[in-house]
Amino acid sequence: MRVIYGVDPGVTGAVAILVDDRLEVLVDMPSAPNPTGKGNRVVSAALAEIVRDVQLRWPLSSAEHVAVIERVQAMPTDSGPSAFGFGYAAGVVEGVLAAMGVAVEFVPPAKWKTDVGLAVKRDKPPEGETKQQARARRGAVQSALKDASRGMAARLFPASAGEFARKKDDGRAEAALVARWYSHRRGDAA
Repeated sequence: MRVIYGVDPGVTGAVAILVDDRLEVLVDMPSAPNPTGKGNRVVSAALAEIVRDVQLRWPLSSAEHVAVIERVQAMPTDSGPSAFGFGYAAGVVEGVLAAMGVAVEFVPPAKWKTDVGLAVKRDKPPEGETKQQARARRGAVQSALKDASRGMAARLFPASAGEFARKKDDGRAEAALVARWYSHRRGDAA
């Protein structure tokens, strides 16, 4: 038996747990207000509790546990604090999973999204496009990709379709899709 943790590691991300290709657990990334600044941060103790609950249901002694985490990186347009917060969240996730005995692997978003059919061809920007127009175009593409992720997750996991219904559920959808991508890539699907 293999327990696969699919992780969208951002503060607004999620963790999806597949057991034998069935979606068994789907939770938003536990977060709380950042005591040293703006926004939220991932709460390591709460994430460890989620992993502990999974390991009680499917013990390490009887199941292989592996996490596949989307390899994130800061974008040139991210502010310093935003980029640091994103990296901090990813580091907390990796550290908690590794400390709990879960093997950790990473996948670039372009790899898994291309493999499942969610990749977008990058068109050359229209000539004379302003920075504001470029930002709006990129935002529209990102929004369409998030909607496509939610739709695909709802189709692949119909019993959990309601978990992907809201715009802000894209982290849940991507966590579930990352786990499924890994399972099928490894040939573990039932």
